[in-house]
Amino acid sequence: MVYGDKTTCKACSREIVQIGGGHRQRQYCNDSCKQRAYQERKEQAYLASLRALWAGYLPQTQEFLMFLTRQYSEVVNWLNVRTQMLDRGPFVRTLGPKVYG
Repeated sequence: MVYGDKTTCKACSREIVQIGGGHRQRQYCNDSCKQRAYQERKEQAYLASLRALWAGYLPQTQEFLMFLTRQYSEVVNWLNVRTQMLDRGPFVRTLGPKVYG
């Protein structure tokens, strides 16, 4: 790679001027684009896991469940946390062991 080579940002498609001399090639123009791409990948993985979970349902039902998930994602996340807490039991310590120093 030569100093001044130009590529485009994977998130926003802005032009990036690459730095030569052994540096790895930049894929994103800044940290916010890098974070946005990470969040997008994370969301896509989550949606793929939901599709796999709902594979046995009719396509119309899958679409409706996906709509509900997008519309009420905060409620779904809250319910998931509550369900995990109930699975642990009401009197289980969630903090690590006490460290005596």
